[in-house]
Amino acid sequence: MAAADAPPGGSGLPRQVLRPWQDPQPRQRDALTAERITAAGIQIAGQHGISAVTIRRLAASMGHATMAVYRHVSSRDELLLLMMDRALGSPPGLHPGEPWQAGLRRWAAGLFGRYLAHPWLLDAPVPGMPVTPHHAMWVEHALAITSHTGLTTGQRLEAALLIDGHLRTLATLARPARCASRSATGPRRPAHRRRPAALPPLQECPGNRRTARRHRPRHHLRARRHHLRPGQPR
Repeated sequence: MAAADAPPGGSGLPRQVLRPWQDPQPRQRDALTAERITAAGIQIAGQHGISAVTIRRLAASMGHATMAVYRHVSSRDELLLLMMDRALGSPPGLHPGEPWQAGLRRWAAGLFGRYLAHPWLLDAPVPGMPVTPHHAMWVEHALAITSHTGLTTGQRLEAALLIDGHLRTLATLARPARCASRSATGPRRPAHRRRPAALPPLQECPGNRRTARRHRPRHHLRARRHHLRPGQPR
């Protein structure tokens, strides 16, 4: 299903599932739209985590009443779906004639980059099947890339989900970590009573640069190729 092909209006799907497929509202200066609300939600999630995203807090950050936001998004669940779809964006383009290994590596690197750019995606609820346009596009591209592997559609889908889960694990390991070399100022509390300070980005920790390189997806995909090579020795 292409991103431009919206599910039929009479499909009976919940409103929060249908909403991401609808055409964005026309932009008006200073107008409150679902597009602006989604962008504000992504900003809050990026700064404070996805648990901090509430309709009340979002409305306050935009200078509007809570009920004004509810005119554009019916619930927090709908807002999260809109945020997740925008944060995922479009997958890398398909290259006809490219070996499936190279195409799948580009696909994985692109998805890994989205998880690093928006770490809160790792804390968002994961739908069982793709229900938003960009999510569907990522799955469709993975199926297209592996279409000549000899696997069934179900097996290719399982492989894509397997790689996605592996990328989520790698991105979780690469999330901001405390630098051991940074010491907090002020009196020290006992270790069991100490509260964690703000965590700097992983790249700012000199000792973690090597760790970040080890967690790049291309090194781990080689170990997963046997799932896509039926009949060949592992």
